[in-house]
Amino acid sequence: MATWAGDAAFAVNNLGICQFHGMEEVVGSIPTRSTIFNRLHQRLPLFGLRSFEVKHLRAQDRLERIGADARPSLSPSEFSGTWVNTNTDTPGITHVTCTVEGDVLRVRLEGNGSSEPSGWGEATAELLGAASIHGGPAMSFIAGFDLGFKKIQAGANLNQGLLVMAFYHSFQNHGGGGRSNYFSREFFHRAAWS
Repeated sequence: MATWAGDAAFAVNNLGICQFHGMEEVVGSIPTRSTIFNRLHQRLPLFGLRSFEVKHLRAQDRLERIGADARPSLSPSEFSGTWVNTNTDTPGITHVTCTVEGDVLRVRLEGNGSSEPSGWGEATAELLGAASIHGGPAMSFIAGFDLGFKKIQAGANLNQGLLVMAFYHSFQNHGGGGRSNYFSREFFHRAAWS
């Protein structure tokens, strides 16, 4: 068993294990960000430093100083149109209609009418997200729906031409009537008539 300054190392079944921040990693595996920063932190005294500040973890997250204070615009136009559930026998949402007015995205959901209401009404996307911090077309959104007996937070993103939506259902009668809050996910393709 080898011990390095600041590391807790031990062997299990002849595999070297490094423990840090309450997590473990098999030595020789692909280093995680935590491992990399842990190792950097241990070597800082060699360079006369005590700490360092991380401003970005990925190269694409690096902001250039020129124009860094300006907020990039997000265009929700990629969502515009009608989306149809890829599962024709879905017990949930059958259609999603997205309309765009400037930088505002409005979302209308239609259920199958049996286990979900036919009309969920229209909601304005509360948050739009791009694929990077530099802006561009919106690739995701969050919208909330209130059906009276339950509230739903819907998160959506575009992925390889599909609209992927995750729904967090929260029943409003706290006894639940035997029903638990639940999560569901649906996949939609752009309607041919859209």
